[in-house]
Amino acid sequence: MDRLGLLSQERAAAAWAEERFKRETFAVQVPTTEDEQLAGQGMWRLMDRDAGLRDTSMEALGALKPVMPRAVHTAGNSSRISDGAAAILWASKRMARAAASPRGRSSSGCETRAPPATARALRAGEGGSPRLNSAAPFHVFLDVAPTDLALPRQPRRAGPHPRRNQPLRSLYARHRVPLLATLPVLPLYVLWTLVLATGGGDLAAQDAWAGFVTRHGSSAYNLFWYGGMHTANYSLVSPYLMAGLGVRTVTVLAGVAGSWLAAVLVVRARLPRPLPVALLASLALWCNVASGRTTFALGVAFGLAACVMLSRGGRYVLAGAHAGLATMASPVAGLFLAVVGAGFLLARQPARAVALLVPPAVVVGATTLLFPFSGEQLMPAPRVWPPVLLGLAVTALAPRGWRVARWSGAVYAAGTVLTYLIPSPVGTNVERLAEYAAPVVLLAALLARPGLRAVRRTLLIGALVLATAWTGQKTVDDLKVSTAVPAWAAHTEGVVRALKGLGADRTRVEVVPARNHREAVALAPHVHLARGWNRQLDVERGRLFYDGTFSAAAYREWLDRWAVGFVVLPLGTPDGFAEEEARLVRDDRPDWLLPVWRDAHWQVFRVRDAVPLVSPPGTVLRTSGAEIVVRVSAPGPVTVRVAYSPWLRSDGGCLSRQGEVTRLTAPAPGVYRISSEYGPSPAPSARC
Repeated sequence: MDRLGLLSQERAAAAWAEERFKRETFAVQVPTTEDEQLAGQGMWRLMDRDAGLRDTSMEALGALKPVMPRAVHTAGNSSRISDGAAAILWASKRMARAAASPRGRSSSGCETRAPPATARALRAGEGGSPRLNSAAPFHVFLDVAPTDLALPRQPRRAGPHPRRNQPLRSLYARHRVPLLATLPVLPLYVLWTLVLATGGGDLAAQDAWAGFVTRHGSSAYNLFWYGGMHTANYSLVSPYLMAGLGVRTVTVLAGVAGSWLAAVLVVRARLPRPLPVALLASLALWCNVASGRTTFALGVAFGLAACVMLSRGGRYVLAGAHAGLATMASPVAGLFLAVVGAGFLLARQPARAVALLVPPAVVVGATTLLFPFSGEQLMPAPRVWPPVLLGLAVTALAPRGWRVARWSGAVYAAGTVLTYLIPSPVGTNVERLAEYAAPVVLLAALLARPGLRAVRRTLLIGALVLATAWTGQKTVDDLKVSTAVPAWAAHTEGVVRALKGLGADRTRVEVVPARNHREAVALAPHVHLARGWNRQLDVERGRLFYDGTFSAAAYREWLDRWAVGFVVLPLGTPDGFAEEEARLVRDDRPDWLLPVWRDAHWQVFRVRDAVPLVSPPGTVLRTSGAEIVVRVSAPGPVTVRVAYSPWLRSDGGCLSRQGEVTRLTAPAPGVYRISSEYGPSPAPSARC
């Protein structure tokens, strides 16, 4: 037997070296040992070769102890996949039963069990079948046939041939959890697309950016909001995808892809019950979609793909590329990847940390350098506590072996506090990681260990309920605001005609922001808006609406600063930070606001003695969302009240910074076009 085992080893090694098994085998991911993890190999490694092949000799085989008394099988001469005497089958229990009668079962740890009658017969020494070898972890016998022991064979079930529908069976067997976690939420995406996605809330911003790229895809600078804003400061990827495929299509694809990838990560976490965790992850990601955050959903999908690459081991370049794409799609998603990267770093997994930390930093640094931006997202004190508590709950309650998750929770909690203390464009956006990840991680921790102590189990359940209720309540609040279409938003034709008739397309228009921000997308294609739907720029360029200094005099100063010629009031619920403005315009109107038009849904007021968009001797001929055409009657400088950007250009004129706005120096009388195309200008701007 030992001589046969040695010959089998030698022939199998030669066959593997000649790649004879290349078309008959495939690589699989297997868990690493604790020693391998300490050596930096991660949680998984790739097994692509028969683990039973070893350098051996007759002397070494003869020294091995048989598996059973008075037996000859040892760990060195037992069959393995390479010599054709054994086969490893990867299948679900249902598929195995449909294909053949039960012969044995491999449970965790590569232990095997035969049917009870077979096991009793083996223990009694009946039959001539090989013994079950559970002594060696690198091979398993599944060929103990009941017929060899004169036992009755179980009748096969009636039904289709097991080889029929084999591709579907194989797909289900390999991706059972992702399929079962993704398919149930598909009706929710249909519901969102057909009923809930009416264009309000955060979805208004997605529609506005998609519309801008559709009309002005070659322009780097959007002029229809806030006096100017780079497309890249919103996202380097999503406006172009949304313009090409449609906002709702991109949203659904990103959400479904994120659900699938999240389920894959849950499976690779080796949880005893992965399906409930994967289902909760899918539901959480749908809540993000229900809130209208297309750009963030796209970034999350790329970010989850980066994490999936890391979970397979060794795919650091691909993981880094996806981390960069996640940041290009959504800087907030890139920030959250950096949190996970910091967790890897503190858990002493530097390669994975670099893959998640460096690409987002490079993308953010390059974007800031090429497309300068300054803005602030507020972070009120009451909103600090939920994400901090949930981050600390993950750190304190997750299993000890989950070092990356625990460190990430601590980093996230500390980062949330810093977000409150240091003004930045992040602000309340930091909540999103706790909203959509904390419930999933807490449920996974609850199900990871069946024998939890009562105190830990109670704390986990309490944190899970808090996280789930918090996320659900925020989603419901978003849907209440964004789903209903108010009458003023459904009837914009009259106000658009009125503004064009009044010449508002040659000045700037302040539309008092509504709670659902539909005005930001409804009027943006027709006039330049002094505000829009970007909270960071709204705070930066309209500080008086947030710092408690709003008054009629401060309001007039702000209108003149941004060359506002008309103020428009939709007759609906104003944004929380626009209530004082709406009250002033509607009830305490100063005498320099002159009513010039109204209908049942809108009111328009002219600003008396308004500051022009272009100072004399210049006049505005026409505008669009990406350009201003100016006539200058005499050579020299004129002030163009557009926020300065290095991407602005003028055919034949010279553009330079004048404080926060732009100066156009005309070398001669004429017409000058100010735009921001990415490509070279047909008539390069003169040097100042």
